[in-house]
Amino acid sequence: MKDEQGKARNSKYLDKLDRDIIDELQDDGRKPYNEIANKLNVSEGTIRKRVRKLTDMGVLKIAGLINPEKIGENLLAVIGVQLGSQNLLENA
Repeated sequence: MKDEQGKARNSKYLDKLDRDIIDELQDDGRKPYNEIANKLNVSEGTIRKRVRKLTDMGVLKIAGLINPEKIGENLLAVIGVQLGSQNLLENA
């Protein structure tokens, strides 16, 4: 998720490079690792390892989104809800 400035939300597990990588992939989930590496001034291997770490941790998930206009639909709604574990039973 991104905050109001369009940046990935801070997490105790993420450093600045992790957040920058996530921001790049949120813009284009298929962006080549070498492009991301060049933009962030790190090696492609670093990007590859970080993306693997983020996906293994469950922090990052790469998914395809449909273009509703291309399949004859006028509206697509994607709704996300985030609850802390202490609120889970109260809101279930």
